Amino acid sequence: MNEVLIRKAKKGDKDAFCRLMDENVQSMYKIAAAYLKNDEDVADAIQDTILSCYENLKSLKQNRYFKTWMIRILINKCKDMIQKKKLVTYTDQMPETPFHEEEYAAMEWAQVLETLDSKYRLVVLLYYMEGFSVREISDALDMKESTVKSRLHRGRKQIAEMYGYKVKEGRVYNEKDFQKKLQKDTEMPAIVHERINQAYRLIENNAVLQKKAPKDPYHWMKIGGRVAGGMAAVLAVGFIFCATNPVMAKNIPVVGGLFEILQDNVSFFGDFSDYATTLESVDGTTADGSEADGDKTGNATSENAYIKTADGLTITCSEVYANSQAVYITMQFKSDKPFPETSTRAESGTPVIDLYMTGGVDFGSEASRVIDGHVEGQFLDDNTYACIFRYDLAQAAKDYTEYNEKYNEMTQQVMDEMGITQADLDDQTDEGYALLEEFINKVSERGGAYQKYIKDIEIPDTFNLHLDISEVRGLEADYEWSEADDENYGRDAGYYKYEGDWSFDIPVTVDDSRTEVLELNDTNDAGIGLKSVIRSPYELTVNELYKEGSNSDCFMVALDANGNTLPYNESTGNCNNFAIQDRDISTVDIYFLDYIQYMDELKGQQNFDNPTKEDGQKWKKLLEENAKYHKTLHFDNDSETVQKTK
Repeated sequence: MNEVLIRKAKKGDKDAFCRLMDENVQSMYKIAAAYLKNDEDVADAIQDTILSCYENLKSLKQNRYFKTWMIRILINKCKDMIQKKKLVTYTDQMPETPFHEEEYAAMEWAQVLETLDSKYRLVVLLYYMEGFSVREISDALDMKESTVKSRLHRGRKQIAEMYGYKVKEGRVYNEKDFQKKLQKDTEMPAIVHERINQAYRLIENNAVLQKKAPKDPYHWMKIGGRVAGGMAAVLAVGFIFCATNPVMAKNIPVVGGLFEILQDNVSFFGDFSDYATTLESVDGTTADGSEADGDKTGNATSENAYIKTADGLTITCSEVYANSQAVYITMQFKSDKPFPETSTRAESGTPVIDLYMTGGVDFGSEASRVIDGHVEGQFLDDNTYACIFRYDLAQAAKDYTEYNEKYNEMTQQVMDEMGITQADLDDQTDEGYALLEEFINKVSERGGAYQKYIKDIEIPDTFNLHLDISEVRGLEADYEWSEADDENYGRDAGYYKYEGDWSFDIPVTVDDSRTEVLELNDTNDAGIGLKSVIRSPYELTVNELYKEGSNSDCFMVALDANGNTLPYNESTGNCNNFAIQDRDISTVDIYFLDYIQYMDELKGQQNFDNPTKEDGQKWKKLLEENAKYHKTLHFDNDSETVQKTK
């Protein structure tokens, strides 16, 4: 990757951009050819990719991911073309007999790939031609790493069988020879060169323009401090900005008003500020030291109950809101020194900052003390980060004791049936990956039915949530991952961190006045279905139900009343929790799909729906045709009148 060219291209240097794309045209050609049947379609996909990359280059947050980003754009262009033109890809048929080595030596890369099953082709191409790691392929294809490993293993095995060599023994024409064949430059058809040059001319003639990079709403603070060079100048910048922006002026007093600042910029967004409680100390002061109107919570243990300092970092817990699904807490992190430049998440643009913490609710001793420390927030200035932490209360209110016991017995039974041990599953070889895939498939076929052993714990109206934060980590911007760093630093590679003891007891009152629960307990003939669906003002949670013998390796998709995909809640990491705030959910369609099929064939509504047609109809039809389970639900669209049902 040419970092210099990327930086120049981002600044509008057209020549640098064209040189950057020239370095990647061989890769683009081979990847597009692996998808599409004829040269003209390949040429069109490459041209569209070049123009799209130029137009959106400034939205690329981290330069080191340029190639992965470019390839994802190209793959989406190819998928769009297949859907719109109903093209067919290379045949999936295997040759009846393997090629002899002499034939293999004379084959071009396209012929070699054509003999591979289509679902292995792109993984093999990225691994051998681009030198992508399993993690990078996973990111580029939006595919689980275990799936990448499995397909790579099967693809390599297929290649070895077809061309008469063994993967591990190495003969004259072995894997290294195969890799060289894929990496070797090939002569591209004239039409591909023509389309590439057309794209360059459009860029040169300003027919296509770069979009401006999305700005951090507090970017002015960071620039102001550097440009002004003194406190007076910084104050002047702040005064001028606030005077012209009364909303920002209102939001500058951070502590006690964080929900108002952050609530529209998180994946579970919505109006928290009108319902949240400001945390107060026992002396009747709020977390920022100001006087409160009365003692609403009353069970803090010290006059700094919600403000703790360690390692030069002060953490303040500011506000809290809860329903029976989650507890939402605003936090502010104030550092003595400016935070290092921090990477941002590709989709949301939020800083990559995580908390390492333990704790839990005081009514659920059976729950795990490990807490998912994923937070969503933004920098308010160089020294201040603010976020909303979402604690999964529904998950904490479950007793997994019997489930864990029964599930562990089942997994051991599967290993006994396969004649393997845990060491075999941990084996980082092709054989180990193959055993792991077989093991996962067998467990998935049986595991869903064991959910009946998970017991619900009643959530009291009020309780305490204890948080023990031991580490605050942020991913350094523009960090270049290396195997050496991974070996030396492990999970800390690329991260800056603060270490200490920040402990809080948060008083929580549950408000379910705006929560609706639909108890369904519905399954189809395959034993797959829904236990319940819960709607709060911010999220829709779908609880699946699997009967014994059903396959639980499913991926869930939900569509709103307009047929558009409901976005997933980024803070949960689960496909059964959806953000709903700006959607019409008077009607919701829930689909359970085979995980592998969804990732390979169905993922991404944008790949199937034509903007000129009615929203969602084409993709919705595909989901209906391929769903392992489908349910249509109806809700009262006025969240203020929703009543909880038992």
